[in-house]
Amino acid sequence: MGRIVGFFNFDYLDKVGAALFNMEGQLLKFNKSFKKWTGCKKSSSVLELFPEMSGDRFEKGITKRGRFSYKTTIQNKRGDEIDLTLAFRKITRRGEDYIFAQVDDRTREREKDAILQRATQLLEKRNRELDRVNRDLTEAYDQLLLTGKLMAVGEMAASMILEMRHPVQMMMANAQLLDDFIRDPEATEMLQDIIQYCTQVSKILEGLHSYAEKKERDLDPHSVKALLDDAFKLCRRPIESQRIRLTTPLVDENLKIACRPTEISQVFINLLNNAAEAVGGTDGAWIRVEVEQKDSNLEIAVVDSGEGLPESLAQKIMEPFFTTKDAGAGSGTGLGLTISKKIMTSHRGKLTLDTDSPNTRFVMTLPLVEDSDSAE
Repeated sequence: MGRIVGFFNFDYLDKVGAALFNMEGQLLKFNKSFKKWTGCKKSSSVLELFPEMSGDRFEKGITKRGRFSYKTTIQNKRGDEIDLTLAFRKITRRGEDYIFAQVDDRTREREKDAILQRATQLLEKRNRELDRVNRDLTEAYDQLLLTGKLMAVGEMAASMILEMRHPVQMMMANAQLLDDFIRDPEATEMLQDIIQYCTQVSKILEGLHSYAEKKERDLDPHSVKALLDDAFKLCRRPIESQRIRLTTPLVDENLKIACRPTEISQVFINLLNNAAEAVGGTDGAWIRVEVEQKDSNLEIAVVDSGEGLPESLAQKIMEPFFTTKDAGAGSGTGLGLTISKKIMTSHRGKLTLDTDSPNTRFVMTLPLVEDSDSAE
């Protein structure tokens, strides 16, 4: 309850109600908050103020344990309901016994719970929509398999759960953090992150739809730094929450590539997530991103602290349904790198595994946009 300054002078407790009773339950002293919430008078007794409280339980708690707690709901002068928590404690001063009462307003906690509940309901609604999309895509995939037409849309359908898992996990992680950030300026930033993750899922679905219909949009110049910054914003928190050190490079703002940004971001995020899954839970785990200009091309490499893969896997690693992950719940479909390779090819680039590296290292190679091209 905190130290009672001056004992009989506790008006400094402006955010809580405070009162002093004698051992017979007669009110001796109270502050403004206590009077506002209870409408007490100096002659009031504790059972007159809280008639629904059990007198026997109150007396037993004070005399045997020296404390008693109680919760109630009252109405203020405007008719608003206020949830109160009362804590009574026996104290001794100069040889005399008293009962000190502290009253806390739980209404703010109730409002916080309501906000969190609404946010949770919104996330559950988004998850149901994502589940419906997953079911539709999976059904489309199964139908294509039955007819022997395993096309790009089938591969995309099979990999949707893998591709969408990370944005959904990040949404749920932020929702769990809302409880700590409610009524805090940082709560706004967290909600914006949730919206951004949902937007990322929508963009991926839109890209898949265009890919399935073979209606690829034109390749437009985009800043490499902006693309990587956006991806780091999505991935940094979940990666570092696994105690993985993420090292990012300084990128020249003038470097540009011709691309469809959603698709290139999908490839880069997939490589980061694969690296995090590979080294997560290991001591001293790290992931390093490297950006290097080589003649007219740009190389973006994702390197992790895991041991490099043998050359025998270099050709198989990007084949459909081939995966190095253990079988069971959470294992991959073996399509993430296959789809990433197709995206890179459609951008006149390539995705390769660096077998000369002592660590696992995947490299995205894309043609750079000349200054004259970007000015057109």
